[in-house]
Amino acid sequence: MAKRELSKSYLEERYIRQGKTRYEISGETGVSPERIGSLLQQYGIKRYSVKRHGLSSHPLNHIWLGIKERCQNPNADNYKWYGAKGIKVCEEWQSFMPFYKWAIKNGWTSGLTVDRIDGSKDYCPSNCRLITVKEQCRNRKSNVNIAVDGITHLQCEWEDILGLKPKIISKWKHRHGIEYVINRLRQEISNAK
Repeated sequence: MAKRELSKSYLEERYIRQGKTRYEISGETGVSPERIGSLLQQYGIKRYSVKRHGLSSHPLNHIWLGIKERCQNPNADNYKWYGAKGIKVCEEWQSFMPFYKWAIKNGWTSGLTVDRIDGSKDYCPSNCRLITVKEQCRNRKSNVNIAVDGITHLQCEWEDILGLKPKIISKWKHRHGIEYVINRLRQEISNAK
């Protein structure tokens, strides 16, 4: 589509009724996401999640927005692991309420998150389940076994055993290498005694 100025009714249809992101609208129209954001403000169009369901501060809304962001926003930090690899959000879950109803029906409680059963497939009711963050960490490709002085655990298990922040070992490994991680874990084990 040729680049053009967007009308209020066009943005309301795409952003509110269809639940599209600024980035999706940008892809359709050629208008920058920043300009679309300015127009939304100028036209007084509120974030559709607030206007449509009144659950904007609900944890499930944050989970849903995160899923859509990593699958649909090329500027998102983790888009490379999701959207860039072809992982999509099903049509049904483009709107919040069907996602919310699915989660509640399937027993969502605080502390649970959405996990794809088959990591190579999309976010949709038939490929998702609710699990704890601890359970989900065991499914990560980045989660590897680390042996320290003959004791082997997954890195998320080391974090749990030693009371470390989630994903901290990944950060250490990325910044300093595996030898640093092993030495740091030795130090943490010694401090825990």
